[in-house]
Amino acid sequence: AEALAPDDEVAIWIGLAQMATGDLAGAKRQLQALVEKRPNSPDGHRSLAMVLAREGQREAAVGALRRTLSINPNDQAAQHLLKEIGASP
Repeated sequence: AEALAPDDEVAIWIGLAQMATGDLAGAKRQLQALVEKRPNSPDGHRSLAMVLAREGQREAAVGALRRTLSINPNDQAAQHLLKEIGASP
């Protein structure tokens, strides 16, 4: 897994804040841009999965969580989210 630069961490926080305030489209754009820039970022994929799940895009969320686990098999948050969605790793 690649370490995030400070700007990338800020991008995740902005995306999560957008999600929290109901701006799912903005959050998805922010986090998709991040995972395109940092495809090996488990934090980016996990955060994007949270937005996708909130949008009701279950299969896309499961895919993002599985990508998270392919980068970091020990990511407990991703494992938990998969269980919440009702999918297996």
